[in-house]
Amino acid sequence: MIQSTISVKTELRGIEKSIVQIEVISYKGTPEGNYYTVNDYAISFDNEGNTVKKFIQEKTVFYPATKINQLNEFLESKNDYSGMTKMERDWAKIKEGLLIDTQTNLFEDGTTIYEIEPSNWKLS
Repeated sequence: MIQSTISVKTELRGIEKSIVQIEVISYKGTPEGNYYTVNDYAISFDNEGNTVKKFIQEKTVFYPATKINQLNEFLESKNDYSGMTKMERDWAKIKEGLLIDTQTNLFEDGTTIYEIEPSNWKLS
């Protein structure tokens, strides 16, 4: 759904660097908000140039309905979702929301998860 544009360390004890791909694999809606299950993967290539996707971690996060509604209004004003089915529209918004959240949920030093700059993330 999103991925880093640069290679980063993906293991605490390792020196190997990889592109990080983050995917929302499922979500569950409640009247109070949504629970999103997110998986992180390290993307690398084997000796033949084939993509290797290695699981890093899974995390479940909760977003309150007010935050989801605000993000939805923003995305609706910025994008044209006409011609898409409801499911296509919902998943497109989840993907775009994941990118926005990753780029704006910053540590004190101004970096994002994996200690990279917000501009080092893109939709995949």
